[in-house]
Amino acid sequence: MLNSDGAKLVLPISVRGLALLLLSGPCLAVLFIGLVNLPGAGLSPVLAAESKIKLQMQKPQFDSLAAHSKTVKPVPTFLRGGLKITDAELESMLSVEPANDWFKIPSWLAGKWKYYEGEVLSFQDLRTGSKFSEFFVSHEDTTRDWGYQRDGAGAYWQFQDSPSSVQTRKDQKIILYTRNKNEPLSLTEDELVCRMFYTYSTLEPVTLKVLKTYQSENIVVFRKAGDDEIRRDMSSKIFDEDGVPLSLSTSYSLARRMTPFSPINSVRGLNTKALFRKFLIAHGMKDLLPAPGQDEDFEIW
Repeated sequence: MLNSDGAKLVLPISVRGLALLLLSGPCLAVLFIGLVNLPGAGLSPVLAAESKIKLQMQKPQFDSLAAHSKTVKPVPTFLRGGLKITDAELESMLSVEPANDWFKIPSWLAGKWKYYEGEVLSFQDLRTGSKFSEFFVSHEDTTRDWGYQRDGAGAYWQFQDSPSSVQTRKDQKIILYTRNKNEPLSLTEDELVCRMFYTYSTLEPVTLKVLKTYQSENIVVFRKAGDDEIRRDMSSKIFDEDGVPLSLSTSYSLARRMTPFSPINSVRGLNTKALFRKFLIAHGMKDLLPAPGQDEDFEIW
């Protein structure tokens, strides 16, 4: 990997390993958690695939993107580096119920998708101004559902299941990541643009001491790329625990539809079918309630 001056970069193993783990999480921005910093060093970009197979160069397509935030709010006190999160605080994060919010999606986006190709197109260290090139990313085995329910007029809706926290383990550490928000910015027949906010922390597994916490703001464009294929373009801005910007990157991903739309009636123990009906009624859209038996042969509410 080369920086903007053509010099080869040496990547710390521990940093690279963390990035590889987090890349398998909910979105590509997790790659840049690993861009951190040994004491006194600037950000070091990491390869996100061991294979190093060069993909066909793509250009970012961000015509509809809004500007990133200049700063974001600091993380909650218990997620700050050096402090210990209690069992109760961790359990509270993992069990919090999301608000009952929904938004429409294009019909071509409904279904289950598997990402099979992607690449980081640009990376800039916002602390030093350094830019880097030659990144390679693989999205094998990463899947995503779009379209939880369909209304009576046939439109597809996404459940905004945020906040949502997940913990995993890697290299004898706990990785805790939270999607704080997934909000639509614009919707047309050709594209959906969303803004997503994430928080990522690494914890010691025994003491639950927080080692590092980062935040990301991702502006994501989804477009139809062919029959049963979509392209996702993303701009990711990474912030530290105080909300100070660290890096800015762009990337793209390609995904194929694994299965067509099928209603998702339960998420994290929540009855999303019933929640969708409540959402429509609460927002004056009772006329869009699905007909009894629509999309399935039984009722669960």
